[in-house]
Amino acid sequence: MPTFPRRGNRLLLFIVACIIFCAGRAPFIGQWDSFDYLKQIVTHRLSDLGFGRPVFIGFNIVLWEFLRKIFRLVPLQVEGIVMAEIILLGAAGVLIFARLARQLLPPAPCRLAVLALLLSPMYALYSGFVMTEVPMIVALIAAAMILWPSTSRHQLLRDIAGGVMFGLAVGVREQALTMGAAYLWILWIRRAGFSQRFRSLAGFGAAAAGVIVGPVIALYLYDPPAFVRRMEVWLQAIPTGQTHFWKNLQASLLYTLAICPAAWLAMLGAWIYDRLQKLRQRSEAKVTCSRQANNSAKGPGISWPVWGVICCLILPIAALWRDADVQIHPRYAMIALPAALIFCAFLYARWAPSAKAAVTWVVVHLVVFGVAQVGIQPFRYIQAEKREYARLFRERGY
Repeated sequence: MPTFPRRGNRLLLFIVACIIFCAGRAPFIGQWDSFDYLKQIVTHRLSDLGFGRPVFIGFNIVLWEFLRKIFRLVPLQVEGIVMAEIILLGAAGVLIFARLARQLLPPAPCRLAVLALLLSPMYALYSGFVMTEVPMIVALIAAAMILWPSTSRHQLLRDIAGGVMFGLAVGVREQALTMGAAYLWILWIRRAGFSQRFRSLAGFGAAAAGVIVGPVIALYLYDPPAFVRRMEVWLQAIPTGQTHFWKNLQASLLYTLAICPAAWLAMLGAWIYDRLQKLRQRSEAKVTCSRQANNSAKGPGISWPVWGVICCLILPIAALWRDADVQIHPRYAMIALPAALIFCAFLYARWAPSAKAAVTWVVVHLVVFGVAQVGIQPFRYIQAEKREYARLFRERGY
């Protein structure tokens, strides 16, 4: 399997992703958030959630009005437009993730990680939903891809561009703020010396703050009472409390596994295989344990890996421990998906570096993806019935 450096391979990967995400798209609006987003796009209103999701709503308003005027569309067709946009964004996210993974990982685990994102049941599901999770994740991956190179060429411009992408991710969905520590970690380990780190942090912070705070200040100045009222309603709607903490903790850990179950299962299997191999070698008193294969799976100069796991994987999940909505929405844990895939693929290739192990990774992911698709068919059947009911209701003039 190639590492996707050529244009033809990238195009093929993009087409495959589009086919998978389009085939699994939601046949009807499945969540109230989706309905609200579409209504707000058509009526030119910001969301009542958080800061109003200005980037997501605003971009889709421009896209909808542009296509509506060209093709003379009616409001009921807005769902297809926005869904097609998110499918394309989801497929583009696979390409961007492939480029990021190449910077962090050697070829073998890079291929594993990219395939795991393509076949992540949760990512595929929400790449066919009118929701904000996938656009947010794509913007976050793009920010990390821009910031990771440590070369001094155009460094400040890349820091500013990374800050802009991070700010746009927050404007798509406020949950992106929980990834702030991840980008501070990237800038700290990928910049040499105090002066470079300070300039990068300043450029990134200023750009991100401008993109995040600018729309918020504009909305507040436009109508201060309405802005304060919406924020109060949003904050009060988040169910928190000590009684929820342990349930939130359990749910967040469960859903962290659910966002990429095949990757976690394969990594666990590789760890067990590695332990058994070492026990066998010890029992046979062999001293010829070769570390050559393991060394080939090590990342290209990733410093402070423990802090990377904490900032990119643990902290975004820990932020959910005070939000009881995580108990009913597995999609909240999707923010940790890119870090989880890189983590699992790296350790899998380290513990099981053979070609046979790579085939096993592919088979496990295909099986889990297929089982997941079968499992959600009843849900899709209910959605198809909803669409048919809505069509009959509309045709009869109610």
